Parts: sequence; structure tokens; C-alpha cells
Amino acid sequence: MNNYNPYNCGVAFKISLKQERQKISLEISD
Repeated sequence: MNNYNPYNCGVAFKISLKQERQKISLEISD
């Protein structure tokens, strides 16, 4: 069964982008 959902992929992508930004901002503030 293939339950590929473009919307879920977009959400996961946004979440990973947010985490990357948090990592970068932490490195800058250090």
C-alpha cells in the first residue's frame, strides 16, 4: 500500500527547515 501524501511531505520538510534554523541560530548566539 502506498500512502504517499504530498501534504505530509511538505509538513515534514517545513519542520526539518525549522529545526535547521534553530540549530543555526543556536550556533550564532553561542
